[in-house]
Amino acid sequence: MSQNSIPFWNKTWSNTPDRFYPHFDYLVSLLPDKGKILDVGCGNGTLLKYIKEKKPDLELEGRDHSDVAMKNLRLRGIKCRVEKLPKITGEADIVIATEVLEHIKKDMAVLKAMRKITDQVIITVPNNRLGPNECNEHERLYTAESLEDKIKKYFDKYVISDVGGYLLVSTII
Repeated sequence: MSQNSIPFWNKTWSNTPDRFYPHFDYLVSLLPDKGKILDVGCGNGTLLKYIKEKKPDLELEGRDHSDVAMKNLRLRGIKCRVEKLPKITGEADIVIATEVLEHIKKDMAVLKAMRKITDQVIITVPNNRLGPNECNEHERLYTAESLEDKIKKYFDKYVISDVGGYLLVSTII
């Protein structure tokens, strides 16, 4: 089974427990109390579940190409739809992509699609680790510099922070 294929992710999400990442708290602190959040490449929806607990008045929606992940997300009571990146459609106040870009061959197309929806985004990637040599499902390794080179093509104002070994880009300033 090839890495990043739908069968690979369906198998992964059929037996992967929720994983809490250290940057979730910081990410949630950036979110408003009301509005619509779209999480692209959301997997099982661990982050969306966490956001729902911390900010219950936000309207949440998830997108992923795994129908197993979307079934699990629906069971959590979160609106979702199967959609294969880099295609992203819909409306949202904020678009989130956590641990997604490193998996996508056309990462620039994902950034462009996110920008078409809103100028308010939060993106996380591993910081200078877990490149293709360390993780078969990753297409590339990001450094703060390489990530900034891509972000600045679509967003004028942003902050890049290292939070728990992850680069977090926020255009919510």
